[in-house]
Amino acid sequence: MAKDTDGAQGADMAKIEKKLLKKMKKYADASLKETAAQLAALTDAVARLQAVAACSDAESFSQSAPRVPAAASGCTAPRAAQANTLCRCEIIANQSVREDITEVLEAAAPGILYTVFPTVYGRGGGDRKLGSVTWPETNFVLVAYTDTDSVDAVKRAVSAVKERFATEGIKLFIIADASV
Repeated sequence: MAKDTDGAQGADMAKIEKKLLKKMKKYADASLKETAAQLAALTDAVARLQAVAACSDAESFSQSAPRVPAAASGCTAPRAAQANTLCRCEIIANQSVREDITEVLEAAAPGILYTVFPTVYGRGGGDRKLGSVTWPETNFVLVAYTDTDSVDAVKRAVSAVKERFATEGIKLFIIADASV
């Protein structure tokens, strides 16, 4: 009798395992589809920003103005429009430090304007962050266009948060001269 019960339990466990694997695949597929949709939306947003920048560049910057490097940031712009040069700052970090980053950033660069993509998935230098059962963590992206004078404040703010949360995978990318 004990052998029949063990055989039935083994078959039940196999069925449960098969269902569990099927559910895990379903969640992974859903995460990939959501990531693809977010990437498409982000690509659309970048294209729209580039179109707007192209229109405003044609109206506001003279093509004949000499180009000079901006102090300490690597951004360049026509000499007459140096104060209006923008740099794109992108912060990609673990969801757990979002409030800390925004608080420190707002304190370091008062009046900074930014956009947050609250939930993004991906793989960086450490772990995958896919919001799934297997890889439950998620990231966020903060994008800010700042003048060249504010870039150093952004760098200091992100460095301060990185010191406090050294294992959270906080990355800052600065795209110089985002206005051209």
